[in-house]
Formats: sequence, C-alpha cells, structure tokens
Amino acid sequence: MKSVLISIQEEHNANIESGRKTEELRTRVPKCELPIKFHTYESGKNGRHKVTNEWICREIREYPNADNYPPSLVDRACVPFSYICDYAKDGEKFLRGLVISDLVIYDKPRELSEFKTICRNAYYQDYWGDTTWFCKDGYSSCAVTDKEREFPYNEECIYFDCPSVGGESCEYEDYAYCNCNGLKPLTRPPQSWCYVESEDEE
Repeated sequence: MKSVLISIQEEHNANIESGRKTEELRTRVPKCELPIKFHTYESGKNGRHKVTNEWICREIREYPNADNYPPSLVDRACVPFSYICDYAKDGEKFLRGLVISDLVIYDKPRELSEFKTICRNAYYQDYWGDTTWFCKDGYSSCAVTDKEREFPYNEECIYFDCPSVGGESCEYEDYAYCNCNGLKPLTRPPQSWCYVESEDEE
C-alpha cells in the first residue's frame, strides 16, 4: 500500500478527527492503486504543524463539473457549496473526493522527520559486489562547493559525503556517496501532498 503525506488546514483536520468530515476534496490526487494510506500534516495559522493522524482511502469519487456536485457533498466534505465552487473555479477544475476510512488519531503527533521521501537525485550501482548509493551532485561543482560550506546552500542536499582527494590540494573526488540511501527525511511539509515512507512501515 502506498503512503502519502497530505497537508490539511487545522479546521478541516479537526472535522476529520471528529468524524464529521468523511471526504477530502482535491484537484490532484495520487496516481497509484487503491487503497492508499494518508498521513495528515496539520497546517494553518493555528495548526499544530505536526502529523496528527492517518487514514485509508479505498475510494476516489469524481466530480467533473458543478452539475455533478451532489447536495450531500457539502456534509461529507464539511465545507459550504460556495467553497466547493470557488475551489473548482466554477467547474473549470476537475474535482475528486478522497473517501476517508479507518481513521487513526495519534496519541502523540509525529514529526515530519519521521517520514522520508524519495530523493530523485540519488541512484545506486553495484560496485565491488555491494550496492552503493551515489548522489548525482557529485558529478558537478555543487557537491564540492557545498562541502566546503558550514551549512548547505539554499535547498542543496546535506545527505551526501564527497570524499577528499587528500593532501593539501583541498580537492574532492568527482563522485559523492548518498548517506540516506535515496530516502531523505522530510524537513518541510508538501504544499498539497507527496509520497512518503514512514519509519514504522519500513
């Protein structure tokens, strides 16, 4: 079963945890087989900014345009009809409803760092009879430059080890090892959702 981390505003997450909200509306949903496990990151000005619950989606309903919005959708999504129309740009956007089931509320909200996402800049090869992970940035000046900084620059990855050539040359090899084996712990929530692997599912 695929796992997804989804960001939801605190007022909507409160309705999920109370059991009132049984459908989460989105214009973009994961393209994978059902069922899907969703982990909810509570966002918003007054949100806890942690992962507070998980639930299973076994069905995704489709609403192509405003003519297909059933009156019961207001209750299932816990939002006014005007909100639904605004979110869908008066039917210009194709809406889908993630049906919420098997809700589990965490006794203690979880940190983002407990979830990992695939690093698309990492790859592995079988060297010396063993699988070794590498970072593609090791083939550019980026890895060398960032290795010489005390802190990573902008969004550059810190999960790599670029070996030194040695001596007083202060040069580095033209490759870098990936120290997270292609799975980076999350440091910030997704704007909408992202695929993840959870520590308790590894």
